[in-house]
Amino acid sequence: MSNDLDYFPRGASTAQDETKSEKSRINRVDRDDLFVGTSSKRKRSNYDSQKLKVEQNKKKKKSIDGEDRQETSYRRLHKQNLTDGVLMCGCIEKISPYELRVSLPHQSIGYIPITMISDEYTKLMQKKMSSMSTSNEDDLDNLFHIGQYVICRVIQNEPANENDKPNQKKRLHLSINPKDVCDQIAPDNLVKGMILPGVVSSIADHGFIIDIGFSHRQGFLLNDKRLNTEPLKVGFHGLFQIKETSSTNSRIIPLKMLDNKKTRSAMPPTKLPFHMLLPGLKCKTRVNGLEVSFGEVKGFIHLQDLETLKTPIEDFSSEQELEAIIVSIDPTTKLIHFSMQTHLLSLNTPPPILEINNNDQTTAVVGSIQNCVVIRNIGSSIAIRIPSLSQYGTISAVHLTDDKYDDLQQVLDSFKPGQKLQCRIIGISLASNLAICTFKKSIMEAPFINYSNIEIGSLVKGSINHVDQHGLIINLTKYVNGFVPIIHNADIPIKEALNKFALKKQVQCRVLQVDPSRQRLILTMKKSLINTKIPIVYSYNDLQANLITIGVIISIQDYGLLVKLFGDLCGLVPKTEIGQLQTLGNTNIKSQLQQMFYVGQTVSCKVMNFDEEHKKITLSLKVPGKMTFGSKLAPVPADFSIGKVIQWTVTECESNEHLIANVITERRRKPITVTLTRNHTSDFVEHQSLLMHLDLSSKKDQQRDGIYWSHLSYINISMRKILIEFCRRSTLPQKFDDCIVGSIVPGVIQNIFEYGLFIDLPNSIIAFAPHKHLDLHGSLESIEKKYRIGQTVFVRILQLDEGKQRCIVSLKSLMYDGEIAELNQTDYVLKCYLDEKYQLIQDMTQNGTGPLSKFFQETKTWIGFKCRCVIEKRVDDWFVGRLENGLPATLPYDAHYSIGDSIEGYIIDFNLPAQQFIITMDLKKPIKYSTNSSQTFTQCTILCQLPSYALAITQDSNQLVHLPTFSDLNSFYSISSTASYKRTQQIDITPIKPYRSEEFHYFIVPFQQKKSSIQNYQSNETVPVTIIDVLPKQLNVKLNDGSRGRIHITELFDNPSTENLQKLNDLYHANETLNARIIGTRNIEADSKHKKPVYELSLREKPCEPFEIGDRIIGFFDKVDEKTRGSWFYLSLHLRGYVPPEFISKQLTTGQCSDLTIMNKIVNDKGEHYTLSMFDNNQSDSNIVFAQFKELKSANEFHFNITKDDENYQGILVATDVSDVFENFVFWNYLMNVKPPVLINGQLHMKKELWKFKNKTIRAFVKEENKETKQMILSTRKSKLEKNHLDLIDDEIENMEQISIGDILHGYIDVLTNRQITLLLGSGKTIMGHVDKVFNRTLGGHLREYLDVGMVVEAVVLNIDKEKKKCQMKLTDQCIQQIVSKRSKTNRLSRASSLNGSIAGDDDHDIDNQELHAKLLKTDDESKKSNTLGNDLKFDWDDDLSALRPSTDDNDIEQMDDSISSIRKIKNDSHVSSSNNQQRTQEEYEALVRQAPNDSQLWIEYMQFYIDQAEIDRARALAERALVSIFYREERDKLNIWIAYMGLENRYGTPEKVNAILTRALGNCDGANVYQRLACDVYEKNEQYEDANATFGLLIKKFNKNKQAWLEYIMYLFRRHQTEQAKTILDKSFASLSSTDHVEMINKFGQLEFKYGDKERAKTVYEKLLASYPKRTDLWSIYIDMLIKYDADPLIVARSIFDRVLSLNIPPKKMKFLIKKYLQFEKQHGTTADVNRAKERITQYVNTNDNNNDTTNSNMETDELDF
Repeated sequence: MSNDLDYFPRGASTAQDETKSEKSRINRVDRDDLFVGTSSKRKRSNYDSQKLKVEQNKKKKKSIDGEDRQETSYRRLHKQNLTDGVLMCGCIEKISPYELRVSLPHQSIGYIPITMISDEYTKLMQKKMSSMSTSNEDDLDNLFHIGQYVICRVIQNEPANENDKPNQKKRLHLSINPKDVCDQIAPDNLVKGMILPGVVSSIADHGFIIDIGFSHRQGFLLNDKRLNTEPLKVGFHGLFQIKETSSTNSRIIPLKMLDNKKTRSAMPPTKLPFHMLLPGLKCKTRVNGLEVSFGEVKGFIHLQDLETLKTPIEDFSSEQELEAIIVSIDPTTKLIHFSMQTHLLSLNTPPPILEINNNDQTTAVVGSIQNCVVIRNIGSSIAIRIPSLSQYGTISAVHLTDDKYDDLQQVLDSFKPGQKLQCRIIGISLASNLAICTFKKSIMEAPFINYSNIEIGSLVKGSINHVDQHGLIINLTKYVNGFVPIIHNADIPIKEALNKFALKKQVQCRVLQVDPSRQRLILTMKKSLINTKIPIVYSYNDLQANLITIGVIISIQDYGLLVKLFGDLCGLVPKTEIGQLQTLGNTNIKSQLQQMFYVGQTVSCKVMNFDEEHKKITLSLKVPGKMTFGSKLAPVPADFSIGKVIQWTVTECESNEHLIANVITERRRKPITVTLTRNHTSDFVEHQSLLMHLDLSSKKDQQRDGIYWSHLSYINISMRKILIEFCRRSTLPQKFDDCIVGSIVPGVIQNIFEYGLFIDLPNSIIAFAPHKHLDLHGSLESIEKKYRIGQTVFVRILQLDEGKQRCIVSLKSLMYDGEIAELNQTDYVLKCYLDEKYQLIQDMTQNGTGPLSKFFQETKTWIGFKCRCVIEKRVDDWFVGRLENGLPATLPYDAHYSIGDSIEGYIIDFNLPAQQFIITMDLKKPIKYSTNSSQTFTQCTILCQLPSYALAITQDSNQLVHLPTFSDLNSFYSISSTASYKRTQQIDITPIKPYRSEEFHYFIVPFQQKKSSIQNYQSNETVPVTIIDVLPKQLNVKLNDGSRGRIHITELFDNPSTENLQKLNDLYHANETLNARIIGTRNIEADSKHKKPVYELSLREKPCEPFEIGDRIIGFFDKVDEKTRGSWFYLSLHLRGYVPPEFISKQLTTGQCSDLTIMNKIVNDKGEHYTLSMFDNNQSDSNIVFAQFKELKSANEFHFNITKDDENYQGILVATDVSDVFENFVFWNYLMNVKPPVLINGQLHMKKELWKFKNKTIRAFVKEENKETKQMILSTRKSKLEKNHLDLIDDEIENMEQISIGDILHGYIDVLTNRQITLLLGSGKTIMGHVDKVFNRTLGGHLREYLDVGMVVEAVVLNIDKEKKKCQMKLTDQCIQQIVSKRSKTNRLSRASSLNGSIAGDDDHDIDNQELHAKLLKTDDESKKSNTLGNDLKFDWDDDLSALRPSTDDNDIEQMDDSISSIRKIKNDSHVSSSNNQQRTQEEYEALVRQAPNDSQLWIEYMQFYIDQAEIDRARALAERALVSIFYREERDKLNIWIAYMGLENRYGTPEKVNAILTRALGNCDGANVYQRLACDVYEKNEQYEDANATFGLLIKKFNKNKQAWLEYIMYLFRRHQTEQAKTILDKSFASLSSTDHVEMINKFGQLEFKYGDKERAKTVYEKLLASYPKRTDLWSIYIDMLIKYDADPLIVARSIFDRVLSLNIPPKKMKFLIKKYLQFEKQHGTTADVNRAKERITQYVNTNDNNNDTTNSNMETDELDF
């Protein structure tokens, strides 16, 4: 018997021969395992010698085919070494319908066909096929799960197909059938604890019968509820453990399942023969020499099979007992592989690497780029550690580099242990619990490596690999191909694709559809889809009503068009939503559609509705011309306008960048929440942060003035005093369309470039001031030195750029209107500056706690305080030093003094930004203070000149005065000022009257103009003038003597034309000469700031005549009143008129003229003005009246109050008389232009609707007048009011004779039930229509769910009753279809529920998103985001594409799937083009980012390319595009783009935009990394240290458990040389971090102290640390390295530390690397004597340690010391 020979090999020749053969086989094996001896010499046969020579020749070629050939001691279980019969333990990693894919040890893959699972499962499948059952209970995914362990047997290892090449990858076939696995097992010798594979064959009363692969033996599993064995069913496959040893005659073997709660015990060493072993058996092995043994069976453990890849070999010793599991048995070579990995030892828990993917089965990790640390070499592979995943990985030789090499060992040696690199995970091995990675740059930079990494809608680039009649195959990467159907090969599909597309050509595509499970990728090459700016949707979660998207027509039918969207979405465009069909008798709908459209045509469509459950989408081609996207505008009060002056109080001030405030208005009880950013707290940059910190945060209840500055998703206000004063005297543009060329507008500088300035105008209007339009005094001054970001400036609009939606402006010296001229004067600007400055100092005195605040508190009159200053250094023309109390100070440079001198002087000013006192040495006596506000001075002496003003002392009264050095507001920070002074210069200020501050007691001497001759002109004298500026309302001119003047718009024309009057910019130009008549002067009083008078001039031949009530005159439009929305007009130079909103007939722009009628004259405290009307009362029709709203009776009837001939009438207006075009809720949408109503059961909510029409006045035509009842029937149809019949669509029906049977009419719903409708057709409410029944399954019986009173429907007349003035009607089919598609029951109910919530709450609450009508509905537009480029780009298919005939038909789309299977047959390596570092063009950048969309460096360079061209908006758009294009797993590249985006907005945008982007970045990236990069890469690099400190503060607050966050903050403080604060942060971190991190924190702190701080304090840190942890050799090593690098005498100090370490009682095992380091140090830096001394010292340590540890096994041999 063969079994006997196997059991008892002694005495049998066959057995002996077999044993010898077994030994010879073992000796021949390339034993790569850990515990294999290499010292023994063995004889080899001739065959073996020849084989060895072949192997040596292969080694010379340095083959890198994946087999480890570097050393024979590293042999792993490669697939090529697995022959038939090998048993292995595997882990299921994928379940397919017809096979299982199994992960095997050492990164091999095997496949288990469905026929090789078990006999029981084969019978189940046969039974299922015979019965034609559709049940899926027996499917593989119901019997197996990912991560399940199985014992497999190799049954086939051949190429997949016979025709395949011999060197093609083999497909390894396996079997888990218990009969195949247990083929060599003797059932009589089964012992307790063995692991057997088994399949449930039947279910018994108390358990399960298990087929374990023996013909006469079966296993029995007791039904134990505690082990969760109840769910087992027939066909279940699992691993079972023998519960107890059974007798020889027993037919039943008791089994038990592996318990998840208990640790599986290891089988002790026994004399179990080799053939009785199976993979999965947990054994207690013993290390014998360098092998492991289990009883008499010898085995090996590969380095990959240790507990971790980092486990050192030195941890194992001879005769050590280990627990290991058998993972592989080769019956041919008798080779057994053991494993010590934890997950294999248990066999009851999935591999830990599965946990990092949750339930996504590795798709989340595979393809990601991770940071890794090299551990060591294992054969020709590299073992790595991935800290972020807490996993190990391996990199084979073929994935080390892209470069070709001859010496593999040299490549392996280039990767040092501990080296930190980046790798990309290309797969995982469940059996080995390892990540399979690559270092190849080509794979690292690839946008994706498998189909699961590709996102729908993303842009990809590849080469054409194959072309046929079905489409194109595009090779994207080496492993990924895509298919382009023929209808997607171009915008106009090209059917003859073979002749049009060249192979290997690089093309760009967009992903239409991805199916990773089938490895199917559908692409499009249509330029319209590739370049579209319209949002791409590919799931039902992205769909929303009225969303504009893009798709492709795939079929044309009678009922409409089928449009394919992205992903699996497909929608129907009904024929009613096409909008261009005509009813023709001889053609059907499909033929018309085929003439208009073709298959493959790209169309823009709007989502009408969708049903995710039934997978239905209804689309419409009726796309509006403009669609805005973005967040919804914040709600604002009715009287809101940009520039309105408001009162507000602070409510929340937690950030240094912005605060939240409330605006209390009279009309609203609820306060309005607004936002104030830091750069809008002051006109002056240096005061903004201090105001936010000192004033606003401490005085929250104080009411302050402000203005509305912008209106986006939040309301932004400004408290800049100059802006507020400007808004009190003038108006601001509300939007870009309100900007007028020539007008002067205030703004805030946002970004400064060499080529110009970007300025933020009101309501986020962007302005650009080119370099040539800046007043830079020639080449004497640079743009960066004259202007500051955040500075307030006045600009004049020169040009409007409609394409970029921005203004081109000028900052050169401007001539201002009299209303705002004062705001630009030097004394006013300096007054605002000094008031803010001294107010901040006062706040610092009251609220501060530092030494500076204490000084201010103790020294009330600190200006003029006598002190002594010690000079520390010189900076330019200033000395910098400190006062006696330690406070910083600065004083003008004087050659008589040097550094170190102590100088006595007087404090004359305080520099707020630098926190320094300004001292002068030129005062002979103390400064005096005067309370006389009318005091004048004669001469003064300059003490010093500061950036914006000079300080001087008067000679007669010894008063300190301020002299402005700038000429206007725009030049406030200019260093090349118009007035420049020198120290000790004498200035004559006799003729100038100074200004004295009553609150802060300072003097300002206004800017002194150069004297010039003044020519006196007489009134009515005609003089030549030259035009300087052309403004919308006046011409600024200059007279011959240099005097200024203006010609107001009312003085330009005698008889202006109200129809074709051109703008002043078209009529007049700068430098044009005119003859004008002087009519007056301004600003020539005694105390005038102008030394030349300003003249009022006129071009009219005669002056204006006085006005009387009722006169018809001409006025020039000025502005719209903010509160009433009425219009103000200029009637003459000093007289204005007001037109109430109800008397406005048309909208005008500034400077336009109109005919007006004087109605009344108003005289009040503000002066006098006239009340006007745009309507001519004398020439108007007597039937035209003005009616004021009174009440609403229903949705179809309004009542008005009318006054005529001093009598009061009631006006009645019915819906049919409102407009010539019937539309839903016509009163709201057309007449009053307000939001439509919300009705419940056809009833209006009166209280909610009345306020919309309060004080509304309309102009109406009187149809009927009843003087007895005092009633009028009104009409507001244009055909009645203006006799304009061009827009008449719905005729006015006045009697029944106008109606005929068969007519199709529109009517307003007046009475509505679920089954019947009553319509208003005309003549008030006298002519009615009745719809008794609606023949539609959806609408019938549910009309009130789809319709409301006041809506318009279309019906056909069936019968007419002239007596009752009624007619029977029915709804048209088109109307019914439109109602069903537009409205749904869900929308109706949700709208009603939202109404109920609003009624119960605030009455003023607005209800949005209420689509209550079918056509011409005016909805609130969503505001565009401030960083978009403009309107969305839409593909116009009407002009070009529809003119061409299609080349495909409907059948082509059906052929799409036929060639999908051919995608995988043809694969070529993708061509990767390299880029250079030279200056690139836009086209080159586009090509590069399409080729490498995940390269963040390319995107950032591309953004810089636009920034260099002042295209900031395009740079922003490019950043948004980069965030969308970069693959979401490329976290590092995405983070780089976020940081670059925030850096862009930080330099060229506003803090609000930076915060908005920061919020988005935090939602997409790791928060700690975002904060750290923002602080270091943005704020610190731009020297914004306050922002950096605030960001780091937020970082450690939110991530206080993150050790790296604290370290980053400490490193930043050390770089800023703030060591004391760094020490404070270190102490603070101990309260948040765990105690295990404290040592590491102190260690890092000591290293930073060595590098940046005090070396002695660093030594103290390490000495204290090592005193607590003396046996931490790693700390000793770092301490020594720091001393060698930074100490003044490193050799002596390092030797002393080495001696100290050797004197400690540290085990030699830990000291080994320090000893080697000591020897290396002496060899490198010392002499031979030093080396010998070190050896003696080390020998002494070893001997001493051996004496103290005689019983240990860790003694160091002499040869290990490497002496």
